[in-house]
Amino acid sequence: MKEKYYVPKINEFHIGFEFEEEFKNPNHRKLMKALEDKYEWVKLKLDISHSLSRITSKIKENRVRVKYLDESDLIELGWEFDSVVEGDYFYIIGDMFEANYFLTTQDYRFFYIHPGAGVKKDESFVGQIKNKSEMNKLMGMLNIKNRH
Repeated sequence: MKEKYYVPKINEFHIGFEFEEEFKNPNHRKLMKALEDKYEWVKLKLDISHSLSRITSKIKENRVRVKYLDESDLIELGWEFDSVVEGDYFYIIGDMFEANYFLTTQDYRFFYIHPGAGVKKDESFVGQIKNKSEMNKLMGMLNIKNRH
């Protein structure tokens, strides 16, 4: 089974980058009367209030992680599942008769994105996409509109 999360490099971070950080739960001792501190993962989106030096130190401590791109992220970004053919998963953005873009993947790591008949552009993408933030950025560069 493939890993669901990875520890990012600091150069992946940009405004809007989605990541998780491990925080100590201050209520754990009171609630559980435990001797050990409990940590929990909290979903965050990078904005100007975050300190990159603090994030860098958290990365070194393995207290920052990023979820690899998966089907739920694609759906949240507006892609609709179409079919599976010989191990390839197909997604579309647009309606079923004139899809604006097609996306194909076998492993949710390597992707092929290309325009459909309803798009008069040559832009396409073939390559690796690690996480939802990268996919969202790529969709913006290809001018692919999120339908949600």
